[in-house]
Amino acid sequence: MPQIAPVAIQEARYCAKLIRAELEGRGLPPFVYRDKGTMATIGRRSAVTELSNGLRLAGMTEAAMVVSGKRRRDLAARLRT
Repeated sequence: MPQIAPVAIQEARYCAKLIRAELEGRGLPPFVYRDKGTMATIGRRSAVTELSNGLRLAGMTEAAMVVSGKRRRDLAARLRT
């Protein structure tokens, strides 16, 4: 797995669920990392996004999404419809 924050966040949530499940006497399936893609700002008016399905976007629209606080999964949901 890549050594990036989203992996650590997903692992922490899984660990919390695992501890609770163990205390309740039940188990959980093994941890599976779900890649949601990446988004980065490049300069003041440009950004790039690569979604987990391989779709790549770049330009002003991406920069506006970064600034407005949109999340990658919101973008992915819109692209699926």
